[in-house]
Amino acid sequence: MSSLAAARADNFYYPPGYDPDKHGSLNKVLLDPTCNSNCQTAINTLQHAVTVASAQADTALSFQLWLQFQGQHPLRDRARKLGEGILIIRFEVPFNIWCDQCGEHIAKGVRFNADKKQVGAYHSTKIWAFTMRHHCGCKITIQTDPQNAEYIVTDGARRKIEQYDAEDAQTIELPDANEQAAEAMDPLASLEKKTVQAQRAAEGRRQLSVLAEESQQRNQDSYALNKQLRAAMRQSKKETAKLNAK
Repeated sequence: MSSLAAARADNFYYPPGYDPDKHGSLNKVLLDPTCNSNCQTAINTLQHAVTVASAQADTALSFQLWLQFQGQHPLRDRARKLGEGILIIRFEVPFNIWCDQCGEHIAKGVRFNADKKQVGAYHSTKIWAFTMRHHCGCKITIQTDPQNAEYIVTDGARRKIEQYDAEDAQTIELPDANEQAAEAMDPLASLEKKTVQAQRAAEGRRQLSVLAEESQQRNQDSYALNKQLRAAMRQSKKETAKLNAK
């Protein structure tokens, strides 16, 4: 932990003298949730109660412990909306989007303070919605899509469509669910695919062996390579000097 505030935010900090049997949970929010983050009115009332009960040491101590341990939530300002089921987090945009209000491009990886709230469930997996505000004032909502293992933009922006051809990107195109189901139902198609893959693997091994042999031949005499490189550098310097002299 880099600081006391960070330790408290991660729920790993327990104040000195804290006893869970006596003081209860640190996560309890006993102050009025309708007041502001400082809850100054409630704290003043409790402090007055401590003064009134000063004649009774046990009562005064209990109020002081209340103020010390349960006067604020361990998540501090991030938990000010927990009564509404909202936790404030730092959210990173998972893909490139365009703001609907100002039309500005918001790049993948840009971070916002977002309200995290559960909006549904897919079987036993919770669906979370993240609501953030752009500097133009537009509210953008992105929520999880457990069914497709993806994020979707539901309000305030639109996703930038980026499509790439597997051949141009020099990547392997993975079969979709329909192709996989068809191969599973057709043994001959599956056998043909395995044969093609074996041929490609053999061709790849042959190309790798050729490249390895060429590299070994080229680098077997390091002295000659270094001499050739230095000669080329000296010639380049001479030509540059002649051009500068003119």
